[in-house]
Amino acid sequence: MRVLIIGAGVAGLSVAKSLRALNEEVDITIVGREGVLPYFRPALTKVLSPNFKPGLVRAIEKEEFFTDNGIEFVRDKDIVSVDYQKKCAVDEAGSSYVFDVLVFANGADCFVPPIKGSDCDSVYTIRELSDVEKLCSLLDGGKKSVTVIGGGVLGLEAAEGFRKFGCEVSVVELFPSLLGRQLDSDGSVLVKSLFEDNGISIYTDSKTKEIVNGTVVLESGEILNSDITVISAGVKTRTALAESIGVEIGRGIKVNEFLQTNVEGVFAVGDCAEVNGLGIGLWKVAMDQGSTAGENIAKFINGESDFSSFCFGTYCFTTNLFRTPIFSLGVVSGEYEDASALSEEDIKKKDAAFKKVVTDKGYEKFFYTNGKLTGVVLFGKIAKATKIKLD
Repeated sequence: MRVLIIGAGVAGLSVAKSLRALNEEVDITIVGREGVLPYFRPALTKVLSPNFKPGLVRAIEKEEFFTDNGIEFVRDKDIVSVDYQKKCAVDEAGSSYVFDVLVFANGADCFVPPIKGSDCDSVYTIRELSDVEKLCSLLDGGKKSVTVIGGGVLGLEAAEGFRKFGCEVSVVELFPSLLGRQLDSDGSVLVKSLFEDNGISIYTDSKTKEIVNGTVVLESGEILNSDITVISAGVKTRTALAESIGVEIGRGIKVNEFLQTNVEGVFAVGDCAEVNGLGIGLWKVAMDQGSTAGENIAKFINGESDFSSFCFGTYCFTTNLFRTPIFSLGVVSGEYEDASALSEEDIKKKDAAFKKVVTDKGYEKFFYTNGKLTGVVLFGKIAKATKIKLD
């Protein structure tokens, strides 16, 4: 039996590791479009600095891992077509890969909104190691102005990196607050102040109208200097290959809880997958889906049907911005009564309440719903994060 995994991120690698642990005989091939070993992708925006070296982004496994485990790893090849009837995939160089079981783990591309001028040469996205290498090379030549469109975690981490080069940096965020999905309003305000205190201009509730002649023009009429513009506005799942062989597509490649598509012997995991209508582009999700799919492929090969189910968990958010650690878990936005002055026993009597504790570095905030702890934000000090469990 031959298993072909398209995509060499943590999702595809986790499939291979899980499958090999259960089946020593099956042929496993991973094909990745980047020219490097699978690496820790969330680090890309964290390593933007004048001291950047490719080795700062660590490989998940060394070269010997693939040799020792009998896994064929093909790098720097992009699969461009799949023939399901012939059970064969072809890369851009014309090389073919025969399979009995196919796994789509080919992730997502950066989403670029339909902004006039977004296709010009001064506009970049950050999704692969080569993107970071290119930007660091451009910035190494001297001070430049940079605009980051998107005030999510990756955009903010990138903005901090550009500031380390001495750049004039602006962040444009469509929504009224920064990190609106991860933080409460207090945290968003503090992040904005943190960036402004470090010389970065923040434009919230702002829409980009046009990118032209070294500037970013906002709908408000404001014009920002921008030798380099980086768009960090989410991702668009890579679904074209799967769709070409009859796989059902929604916002991603549709799979059930067993990570199976509607096409026999075809699985999907990671950022490209939509599990029963839900897709979450997180490292831990991709890793867990890959492990579950590997188990199920081993069972599929053996003719078994008692597949393992993948279930989304509660995932924490953590980052470090300008030497300020930030952590959140659970639901931290919505209408909550400030019950900071009450005892914990009285807080638990409330339908929706929070308790806020100010610390020397920031604050801690605990959110309760119907007496149960359902969300936490730690800002400035996050040592307690390892001990927190939601009810």
